[in-house]
Amino acid sequence: MKTRTFKPFRCAECEVGTVRYAKGRGRVREYAWGVTLEVPEDVKIPQCDQCGETYVQPTDMAALDRRMRLVFTEWAAERLGAFVDILVLRHGVTQRQIAAICDVTPSHLSHILAGSAAPSMTLVRLLEAFAASKAEFDRHLRGGSAALRALYPFVVRQPGFAPPEDARAYEGTMQGWPIAQAATGSNG
Repeated sequence: MKTRTFKPFRCAECEVGTVRYAKGRGRVREYAWGVTLEVPEDVKIPQCDQCGETYVQPTDMAALDRRMRLVFTEWAAERLGAFVDILVLRHGVTQRQIAAICDVTPSHLSHILAGSAAPSMTLVRLLEAFAASKAEFDRHLRGGSAALRALYPFVVRQPGFAPPEDARAYEGTMQGWPIAQAATGSNG
């Protein structure tokens, strides 16, 4: 079986430059939704010498993904570490309490902060929101929304609560909500 070799070609983006394998500083790539990270210097990927557009080949994608996951793990450890520090200082909570509020094990959060495990983007965004909003973290620290638990006790987890055998007992509990009134055209 003959292996294909990469041949430089004209860039489709700028139509001026030539695309060839390159490595070096200053190259970035979106790794996850809204997270742009720097590509490690030693990773060679096809890039236009004029506009910088990258053309990752399927054969290179697995290796690039592995390296970018390591970069993401380091980035997350630093960023989430800062968020956890903010929460600890601002609220006087422990890492164990933060893990419980985020619905992850303390061990998993510890591994993330040590840079030995990658977090989900959900956890990244959740800790980001908690660090940005003192009131939101306080609400979760107190146990979430009491009004929501009162209306939908079978939806929001509570210690010792079991959903009723007959869920029809909860029919109509949304009738007082503005969204339900708008849908039915009634005003309560």
